[in-house]
Amino acid sequence: TPKELEKSETQQDSSDGDAEASSKGDEYDDVGQIEFEKLHEKCEELVELRPRAEDLAQGVEWSGKLLLKELQTATTKTREQKDVRYSDGAKLQKLLDHPPRLDHLARAARLKVPTELRRSIRAAYWEGYYVQRTQKRRDIVKAIKMICTA
Repeated sequence: TPKELEKSETQQDSSDGDAEASSKGDEYDDVGQIEFEKLHEKCEELVELRPRAEDLAQGVEWSGKLLLKELQTATTKTREQKDVRYSDGAKLQKLLDHPPRLDHLARAARLKVPTELRRSIRAAYWEGYYVQRTQKRRDIVKAIKMICTA
């Protein structure tokens, strides 16, 4: 109906404004209020208590979405070297160890991570991996130059 269409357009316009505001503030925001690590722990607890709980499917999917967002954020901030919390690459390294944990959770819950989400996580993983390798190489070159000039 026209009213529903108008309402959805209004919601879309307001969400576009929110996206612009969040992209401007994204320079200081990490990932949000809940992180992959916390949600993953809660899902693991639920798997132990009730392995076939209905909420597990959503928990696994949202864990994957959080992991993807955190990987993308850490990769970008590590590459840019503007945020001290990410510049040493430790956060990125920690996140690169998480995709197998997501797979383990999904197997324990007898579920599958959605295919498209899995592809996105894999792409973000490899991008982060290459950023980390590049950063390590730069650090080695910098250390060698310092030794040679000393």
